[in-house]
Amino acid sequence: MHHSSSQQGFVILFAVLISTIIMLIGISMFRISVKEIILSSTARESTMAFYAADSALECGLYNQVRLGVVNDQGGTFHCFDNQTFNFSGPFVNMRMGPGSTGCAAVQFSFNNGQTTITARGYNICSPALQQTVPLTSSPLLLERRLFIEY
Repeated sequence: MHHSSSQQGFVILFAVLISTIIMLIGISMFRISVKEIILSSTARESTMAFYAADSALECGLYNQVRLGVVNDQGGTFHCFDNQTFNFSGPFVNMRMGPGSTGCAAVQFSFNNGQTTITARGYNICSPALQQTVPLTSSPLLLERRLFIEY
C-alpha cells in the first residue's frame, strides 16, 4: 500500500488540531475550577466574619439587656466559653473562642433612652493571643457589620 506525502501531512495536522482542542478544553476547565475555589473560599470567609459579628452582637445584647451589666460607665461581661471582656469605653474587642481566627468589636451607644449595639466581625485577626484586632495587612480580611436598636 502506497500513501502519498500529502496524506501523511494531513494526519499530522489533524493530530495537532485535536490535541490543541483538548488542551484548550482542559485549560478552560482549570480556570473555571480556580474561580470556583476562590468564590467558595470567599463565601466561607464572609460567613466566618458574619458569625463573628452575630455572636458578638448576641453576647453584647444578652449582657446588656438580661444582665444589665453594660451602661454609660462601662462594665464587665462574659461570652464565648466564659471569657471575660471589660467595657470601659464605647468598644469591646473580643476573640471568638478557642480555635477560631475571627474576632469582633462591639460598640454600645446610649442616646435619650435608645440603645444601639453595633458589632463588627472579622474573619482574620492578629495571631497574638492578647490582641483582638483585625489583621489589616491580609488581603483576605473581610468585615461584616450588624446592629440593633431598641
